[in-house]
Amino acid sequence: MSDARIFFAGMGTTVLLLGAGFSGGLMLASTAIDSLPQNKVTAADRLQPARVVLPTTTEAAPAPAQPAAAPEPAATSKQPAQAQNLPAKEMQAAAAKAEQSERAERRRAEYADRESGRRFAERKAGRDAARLKQQRDQQQQQARPQERPGIMAFDFDEDHRRPGGFFGN
Repeated sequence: MSDARIFFAGMGTTVLLLGAGFSGGLMLASTAIDSLPQNKVTAADRLQPARVVLPTTTEAAPAPAQPAAAPEPAATSKQPAQAQNLPAKEMQAAAAKAEQSERAERRRAEYADRESGRRFAERKAGRDAARLKQQRDQQQQQARPQERPGIMAFDFDEDHRRPGGFFGN
């Protein structure tokens, strides 16, 4: 066979394989790029939207039922006094709850301040320890005599050459 024939056979095979690879890639890419058919039913289409109505917490409570019998006159004189005491007691209870919540809030704030102070102290102690360690390492390094590091391949001094052949035997 001639050299030209072998060369053109190799070139033709290369072009054929490259063309097949590019056309296969193009077919795969075109199927991936095509949009999905619109007639498919999705989960959002199957489910109907539901409206959830939750009761509000600010709605007034229903009024208590009125007694059927008329109260006695002696009972009516006690009721206004109790009615007057009831709002005052409620006011005191509300004030006590507010005071308790303020105390709890102050305690939380004090705890947060102590906690942040503790974290700050821990970070500062860590920085100080690192600084002291670095100073100690520098002092130790300065205290050591400076020696010239040897090269591994030639670990001997030039003054003391070892006799031997090419491999150092």
